Amino acid sequence: MLCPRSLDEDRVGAHRVYTAAERYLGIADENHRALVSLLSTFGATPTAPWNLLRPSFEAAFRAMWLLGPESSQERRRRGVQLEWLDHEAARKYRNVTLRSPELLRSLGVPEDVVVASRESGRDNTRVYQAEADQLGLRYRTKDWKGREISPAPFRVVVEDELGKLVPDDAMLTLGFQTTWKTLSGITHSEGSALLRVSDHRTEGAYKGGRQLRVSINDGAFYVSAISTTVLRVMAWSRYGECHKPANRGPVDLSALRSIATRAIPGS
Repeated sequence: MLCPRSLDEDRVGAHRVYTAAERYLGIADENHRALVSLLSTFGATPTAPWNLLRPSFEAAFRAMWLLGPESSQERRRRGVQLEWLDHEAARKYRNVTLRSPELLRSLGVPEDVVVASRESGRDNTRVYQAEADQLGLRYRTKDWKGREISPAPFRVVVEDELGKLVPDDAMLTLGFQTTWKTLSGITHSEGSALLRVSDHRTEGAYKGGRQLRVSINDGAFYVSAISTTVLRVMAWSRYGECHKPANRGPVDLSALRSIATRAIPGS
């Protein structure tokens, strides 16, 4: 029997699925290794470890969300959606860089390069729109005020989608969603997010507030690290499943060990 990847191959959007999944898994692993190095050399400082957990968690989620569906069409639909979202981010960056044509000319950027950059963005949008139409992927054509806009994909609401990964396990879902809120908050320098995962003592006061010395709370970090690791293992496991025939034969222990080794260095 064919494995999920073989079923996807040569179909619309298939080439977007596994290249993205492998990139996400690589990002998750790289930041995990960086976290281990940080903790063993620089130590568990109040904020830096969280900021390495965040990309590992988010990349693992994206890989799992992308590969998770049993339906080939849904996997390919999500592959197009994620790559189109990536393209939209690049388009917004390009708009910033092209905002001042005079400045670009003063920097020696040829006019034909500027024009080609604009045109390539439009061409890519047409490709994504065509693939979305073939796969039945919904996308936006109006803004929140109802005005017509260039076609654009809907964003993926991570908190909502985390709630759908393991619908029968309320505890794991809670761990995923609270970890995501915490990591997002700390990445954006939210004091409330940092305080709820830190030990702290008052070292001074000023009008309207207190000066605190904070240190990482072992229990809070353990919960977030476990949630992140579980998500990485789930993503790697699903990646492995996508390369195995859908049958009821015996489990391939060597393949499972290989996946575990990639997901948990040192295992």
